[in-house]
Amino acid sequence: MHHAAAHPSPARAQVRAAASRTALACGLLALAALAAPGQAQAQQIWKWRDASGHVQISDRAPPPGTPAQDILQRPSGAPVPADAGTAAPAPASGVRIMNNGVDPELAKRKTAEQQQRADAEAKRQQALAKIQADECNRAKANLATYNSGVRISKPAADGSREFLDDAGREAFGQKAQADVAKACK
Repeated sequence: MHHAAAHPSPARAQVRAAASRTALACGLLALAALAAPGQAQAQQIWKWRDASGHVQISDRAPPPGTPAQDILQRPSGAPVPADAGTAAPAPASGVRIMNNGVDPELAKRKTAEQQQRADAEAKRQQALAKIQADECNRAKANLATYNSGVRISKPAADGSREFLDDAGREAFGQKAQADVAKACK
């Protein structure tokens, strides 16, 4: 028994080889087409160090007067920008222009964080002021009680009330005056 599929004819083998070469060539062309847009876009980027030492990245040429050694990247084939009046091309869509090396989104987030910290500190200061006002009012109420001449008591160890004698009352009055001086600044 003889199988025709086991032994392909020379013509059939040539057709398969030609089809493989065609598929390989199409695949390589597709890869080149996919890589080309990224390369073209990357070649339009300028990168330089400004006078204050910050790295600038843009699709526009550096400003006139930028020393050639400070230009870190330029589009392929682009000359060093002339010192006089070179008009920079309009920015490409999707490219953020950074001002003085600061990303605008990063600056916006940083400002928002600083505002949140300032708000939290203001709330903390308000809470402290309320506590201090409450302590001052309590100290003034104790001093007013002492000055009114009423009998002053304190809880005893067994839970009953113990009235202060003259020495205890004098100590209470001195402490009330000190508390007012401390709490009501």
